[in-house]
Amino acid sequence: MPQVVKWEEDVAVEVDESVDFRQHISLTLDKLPQKNIRPPKSDKYLKVNPILPEVFSRIYNLGLKLISEIDVSEGEFYLTKHDKDWYVVEYFSLDEKHRWSISIDLRDAVDNLWLMLFSSRGHKGRPQTRKKGTPISIAEFKQYLNLTLKFLSDPDSYKVYLYEYLKSFYALCTEDSDAS
Repeated sequence: MPQVVKWEEDVAVEVDESVDFRQHISLTLDKLPQKNIRPPKSDKYLKVNPILPEVFSRIYNLGLKLISEIDVSEGEFYLTKHDKDWYVVEYFSLDEKHRWSISIDLRDAVDNLWLMLFSSRGHKGRPQTRKKGTPISIAEFKQYLNLTLKFLSDPDSYKVYLYEYLKSFYALCTEDSDAS
């Protein structure tokens, strides 16, 4: 799917251009001063065109807004711990006629962070999540979602709020582990 990308030497944010259909926001952030994130380049499979910052901001903010407006009052909620620094938090709606899902995928390495916030129609991955994930409450899911939306809401301050976000995210994971 076509994407819009905001790139800097230590941050890259990708958003699906068809944000009305599918909200997919991916953040890659260098935590160390190495500045290793390469700019996107055109090749035989990818065409890169510069866009105005306002265009990116409009699509990015619309993606966040659409995710925040999803009714998660009923559903299945899971936390999956893949590794000590890789967690996935997911929601799947109960309405089988209007399936909807939200996924927060956090991979926190020593040198970088990769965070993906995704929502779409359908329940892709639900059987696997049911097997591997730990059920959590709606209140816990909303804490993860609101924390992530708040962190992503200011693209100019990712580095400022990164450690506060991670500390809060891991605290929620610990609470969920204690409750299990």
